[in-house]
Amino acid sequence: MEIPGVGRVTASFGVTGYRPGDTVDTVTQRVDSALYRAKGNGRNCVCVEGHENHNRSDVPEHMKN
Repeated sequence: MEIPGVGRVTASFGVTGYRPGDTVDTVTQRVDSALYRAKGNGRNCVCVEGHENHNRSDVPEHMKN
């Protein structure tokens, strides 16, 4: 997204779910890992923990993992 006076802005997200026995630390560690994978995949995408695929609107479907 282009924002006047700011420039291009992107958003990356990491997603995970609760597992029985999770603590705040284990959930945070998994979601943090997914977020850094999203950023490493070129930013502007969503990575779900446990899934290698990511969703980027600016990348053709055949080029996604």
